[in-house]
Amino acid sequence: MLRKEAKKVLIAEILKGKFVPPDAETKRSGYVITSLGEKVSRVNLIGLVVDKFEGSNFVEFKIDDGSGNIKVRTFNDFEMLYEIEPGDLINVIGKVKEFNDEIYINVETIRKVNFAVEIFRKFEICERILERKTIVDEIRKIARTTDELVAIEFAKEKYGFEAEVTKQILAQTIDYTEKIFELIKNLEGENGIELNEIFEISDLPENIIEKALNELLEDGKIYEPQPGRFKTV
Repeated sequence: MLRKEAKKVLIAEILKGKFVPPDAETKRSGYVITSLGEKVSRVNLIGLVVDKFEGSNFVEFKIDDGSGNIKVRTFNDFEMLYEIEPGDLINVIGKVKEFNDEIYINVETIRKVNFAVEIFRKFEICERILERKTIVDEIRKIARTTDELVAIEFAKEKYGFEAEVTKQILAQTIDYTEKIFELIKNLEGENGIELNEIFEISDLPENIIEKALNELLEDGKIYEPQPGRFKTV
């Protein structure tokens, strides 16, 4: 089976995206859906090493590309990392993983590069983002002028986007906080509503739901009578 393309992206695109865990039954790898609607399971990053840590069974770096920083790890092939130190500019290819709600990169290959390579890479990424943004803006405009379901159907028919991809795109446009509040208000009952029920009923990406819940908690509109249960004030 062919490996997925290692996509040239900014670190911020990975960190701000929604991580979808791997599926053991279908042998599907985990991936991130970015705000521009791209599925990314393998990455090709360029960044400056800002930290290094050697554990008992792994080596870990933190790299920064100016948009954000992310950890990159290897659990077996330590030799390729011995010469890498903080201050080095490196090119990393690897798989997107998640552990304890933190996204990191599992290294496949790593090499030092010069700053000319970094500058060229930024031009490549800017070109891709501008092209993708044209599509995303079109979908978001339809959502604003009609509704979410129409935008989802449009994105599927014209660009072949799955619903979960379009929802992640629209998450940057539509404020779902009020929708989550009304859902809790209508279904909470005497003891509130469980988080898993909100996930199932709302059919929204989990990161969007969690963001809305945090905002509602901070605004004092809802509270937790028990951990993991929510009720309106």
